[in-house]
Formats: sequence, C-alpha cells, structure tokens
Amino acid sequence: MSSLTLTKTFAHPKEKVFAAFATARALAQWIAPMDNMVARVEVFQFAPGGRLRIFFDVAAETHPLEGQFLRIEAHDALSFTWVWRSPAPHADVESHVAVSLRDIATGTELKLVHSRLDAPGMSDRHSAGWQGCFSRLATYLEDAIQ
Repeated sequence: MSSLTLTKTFAHPKEKVFAAFATARALAQWIAPMDNMVARVEVFQFAPGGRLRIFFDVAAETHPLEGQFLRIEAHDALSFTWVWRSPAPHADVESHVAVSLRDIATGTELKLVHSRLDAPGMSDRHSAGWQGCFSRLATYLEDAIQ
C-alpha cells in the first residue's frame, strides 16, 4: 500500500490548529487546495463514526468527497476515511487520513499521513493537494487569530 507523510509547522497553538478541523465552517475555509476551488461542506458530524461530505467546485465541475471520522482526540489527533466520488480522479478508492499535532517551541507541528493511496498517480496528486491545503490553512490561521 502506498502512503504519503507530510509535516508542516504553524506558528499557532495546537488548539487553534485543531479547531481548523473541528467545524464545517472552519474546514471549508482552507480544505480546497487552490484559490479558484470552493469547498462546500454539506455533512459534518465531528465525532467518531460521524460522516463527512464535501463538494469541491472547480471550473464547471463538482467533485464530491465522502468520509467517516474514525478517531478524534481533542487538540492532539484525528483520523478519517477519504473517498472521492465521480467525476473526480480516483473515484471510489477509500484512503485514510491521520493527523497528529505536537507542541513545539515555535507553535505546532502537524503531521499528516495519507494511506491506502493505491491507484496510479494517487499519491502524487494527494501530496500536491495537501500542500495547497496547508498553504491555505496557514492563511486561515493568520486571519482567524487576528
């Protein structure tokens, strides 16, 4: 099974970083990897076993994503399934996302492991997508703090 691991440092307390994952409103502000893509969070049940459904609008297409929260440990970690639906590339392939947060001297270290990326090109595509999301998350955190 293929997976990717990304680590990013944010100059904010881990409670603030965790909060960016914890509500539909916050998540919608940064989960799309590009500025010209809009994320609409339609279902958000932030509890273990809770469902997640996001529609990503880019150009004339909508790419649906579904998932289920597997684990939530306030301010420290969360994990969820990640399943794109048609017409998105890699539709119907279930992958898993695990996020852990750690206090460091300059703020918070976020470690993301996205596993079960078994379709051709899936790892590279998701790596680029998460990098874009992290950039938008940094901007969101700056704006949310002020």
